[in-house]
This record gives sequence, structure tokens and C-alpha cells, in this order.
Amino acid sequence: MSNSRLLIASAAFAILIGGGRASSAQPTKPMPTRDFVQAAQASDAYEIGAAQDAITQSHDPQVQAFAQQMIRDHTRTSQTLRQAVRASGMTPPPIALNDDGEKMLSALQSLREPDFDKAYWRQQALAHQSALAVEQDYASTGADFNIRRAAQSAVPIIQQHLQMAQQMQAAP
Repeated sequence: MSNSRLLIASAAFAILIGGGRASSAQPTKPMPTRDFVQAAQASDAYEIGAAQDAITQSHDPQVQAFAQQMIRDHTRTSQTLRQAVRASGMTPPPIALNDDGEKMLSALQSLREPDFDKAYWRQQALAHQSALAVEQDYASTGADFNIRRAAQSAVPIIQQHLQMAQQMQAAP
């Protein structure tokens, strides 16, 4: 996949993880709880899948260390969210990628170093920007108390991941 096609796919994925909501100056309607849970679960599934690919495909120690952290942290945020969903009397949805997450992973899997590493950092920055917007939105406006707390606990983790990915993406 060419870099321009990968960038377009990355942007489309970021929009879809974010529930297709564009930012604007006007207040938006709060995301329904079920939609938030599905978006957050799909985001975690993508992060874990991409990290597993990074561990097997990259030889860069920084990529591999970041990928290990993504598996650890996103497994934890996913578990926290599932516990919150259960505490609110709902059934957690299956942990699964959405169609765009599958496309992103497929695009990543088709690449080899150094293109893989560059694409991985680019995808990580885009995915974490989108995930952060969704988590922050639900953390401040979400209807369900337990799930809102789970979103609030995920926000600083995702912020840290985003900063790390942006730094690595900007590195020479």
C-alpha cells in the first residue's frame, strides 16, 4: 500500500474510531453509552493487534518497547471498561476490531521495515488522537457513571501514548 493510501486509510480509521464526529465549535450531543463502549473496545482491539504486529515485524527496540506497553495498557483499559459495563448492568460487547481497524492492520502487515515503523508511528498518533477525543468526550458528558469513570481513568493513559507516538513520529 502506498504511503498516500495508508495516510488516507489512517485518517478514515481515526474518524471512524471517533464515531464519525467532526469537532466543531457547537456543542455536540453526548455519545450514547453503547456507541462509546463499542468505539473504545474497537480502539483497544486495534491497539493490541497493531502492537502484536509491531513486536513480530519491527526490529527497532523503541517500537517493540512501545508495542509491549500498548498491549499491557490497552488490555488493562479494556478490562476496566468491561468491568464498568458489567457494574452498570449491561453485557459487554465482544472485543473485536471494526472493519476499519481490520483494514488498518492489514495495511500495516503488508509493510516491512523501515516503512512498517514509520506507518506504525503514524497510525499510533492518529489512533490515539481519535481515541483521546472519544474518551475525553465521554469522560465529561457520558450518561453512565461507571463507564464515565472508566473513560476518565483511560484519558491520562491515552494522553501519554499520544505524546510518545507523536515524539517518535517526529524523530528523524
